[in-house]
Amino acid sequence: MRILLNYWRKNSMILKIIISGFILTPFLLIFSVKPAIKPINKINIKTESSISADGQIDAENFKFLPVIKDRENIETELENNLFFTSAAVAIVAADQQQLVYKKNIEQRFPIASLTKLMTAIIFIESGIDLNKEIIFSEENNEDLKNYSLPIEIIEKIYVESGDTLKVKDLLYSTLIGSANNAALALAEASGLGKKEFIKRMNERAQSLGLKNTFFKEPTGLDLGNVSTALEIAKLADYAFKNDLIKKVTTASEYSFQTLTAKKWCTVRNTNWLVNNLEGLFGSKTGYLREAGCCVVAGVSNKDKKFIIILMGAKDSQTRFEELKKAADWALSL
Repeated sequence: MRILLNYWRKNSMILKIIISGFILTPFLLIFSVKPAIKPINKINIKTESSISADGQIDAENFKFLPVIKDRENIETELENNLFFTSAAVAIVAADQQQLVYKKNIEQRFPIASLTKLMTAIIFIESGIDLNKEIIFSEENNEDLKNYSLPIEIIEKIYVESGDTLKVKDLLYSTLIGSANNAALALAEASGLGKKEFIKRMNERAQSLGLKNTFFKEPTGLDLGNVSTALEIAKLADYAFKNDLIKKVTTASEYSFQTLTAKKWCTVRNTNWLVNNLEGLFGSKTGYLREAGCCVVAGVSNKDKKFIIILMGAKDSQTRFEELKKAADWALSL
């Protein structure tokens, strides 16, 4: 025992260092070694556009006034069980130019195929004869590859390269079936050229006072096509005043036969409520993973006319359930 005590006294410093090393080493390793896997951060989607830097619009100077205050909006929700899960909602009494419900109306979002309303406007205003015959180019299919993802289904018409069809077929396919290659072919058929067509889309947006709306291409597949619920409501109000757009967007389906290959094509309206929404006089849907499910519609009865826009719904069922709820409430005012 004495031998051990003497050994401890003589070598205690060495033993303490050894013991301390065993205790401290794991902690030193934890703080000195960097983790092999980096934490996953939230991804913010950035778009390249020439939109105003502040990203806001002046609601006080917007045409649809007066604007309901937030407190009044909450009271409306409580009194009417009018809750929406969509990211942005606007209900506009178009004839009175009055915004009667709002939710995140100034927030910019990718607008997906809501873009095609502006595509149709620019095409129609170009004055092209709807019975004009055009040769479908494979380039219109190839361009879709710039945007498509493996998990997404890109809406399109199945027309062979070199086949001939009427411009009318492209317009109906663009607005009813939201066919992206038809939208590209429609822009091409205008004779304006891609750059000029897109330039006119943005010029028309500016002329309508849409300060936070920007277009990069005619389909809506590009995330650079952005707007707000407030501005899409104004765009739709302008579009639905065109009798042809009203007629096309409220058709349940459209069939046509190509002129060369004699192939039949049918497109069905992407708005599930097209035959089941009271007083519908115009509509357009949109979807991208980043934009969610969107829909804009015009509804009316004898005394009232409303434009309803929902953006960022989690799925199609929610989009149309909330559109029906908004329409029923608006027409009951």
